[in-house]
Amino acid sequence: MSKQGLGQLVAQLAAGGYVEITDQAGDRRAKVVRRTAEGDRVVRGVRDALDDLEDRWRRAVGADRYRVFREVLAELVRDADR
Repeated sequence: MSKQGLGQLVAQLAAGGYVEITDQAGDRRAKVVRRTAEGDRVVRGVRDALDDLEDRWRRAVGADRYRVFREVLAELVRDADR
């Protein structure tokens, strides 16, 4: 992701109230980005939704098959970094 693209994303998140942007002390160019309470609430909601989805998948295919599925996904991610 480019610096410009990241800046646009952060600006959109700030406009939505999910993060706040402040100046970095001692460096006019640098900004500090922190999640707001609303941002924290959204992150918790997403994590809960993902946990529910993974629980459904685990129940559907069984714990052993799901573990192998996760291992294969992790391997694919590692290989994509090469």
